[in-house]
Amino acid sequence: IMAGEKYASIWFNAKDENQSATNKPEKLLYGTNHKRDELAFDKTTAETAVWDLFKLPSFFDASKDIVFTIPNHTSVTTGTICWEVSIVGTGDSEDEDPADSFVAHTAENVDGTAHNWTYSTLTIAAASHGLAANDTCCLKVRRKVASDDADADVYISGIEMRFECTS
Repeated sequence: IMAGEKYASIWFNAKDENQSATNKPEKLLYGTNHKRDELAFDKTTAETAVWDLFKLPSFFDASKDIVFTIPNHTSVTTGTICWEVSIVGTGDSEDEDPADSFVAHTAENVDGTAHNWTYSTLTIAAASHGLAANDTCCLKVRRKVASDDADADVYISGIEMRFECTS
């Protein structure tokens, strides 16, 4: 964070996803001009991406909302995409293996051109996330296939977690 900044973000790269889920997205190398790791989420199976534990910084403002942005693309030009995010945190003297708590975002239209980015945004209200500065956190993302109708795999390069900072 730079002086005067109010927000910070953490980027969770597809390459760093740990593939420990039972129904997991396919991890692949994608792109012609710029090769990059991506996760391909199936249309018919609720696949879950799981990242390793991370620690929230001491300047995390627990009284504010958290915003997740998932840049994604697909081969279809019509339909909607819906994601779910689970972020749970534990602090000192708390359970090290908390249950998931998935929150769904509102389904949105895919871009009208095949493989153009669609930026899906999901906000988790401060009253709902239950996180605190210095918590050790688990992050999972899954495609909510029962709520979307994009009839193809959807690819992501990662997910951004954006939060406010204390002064």
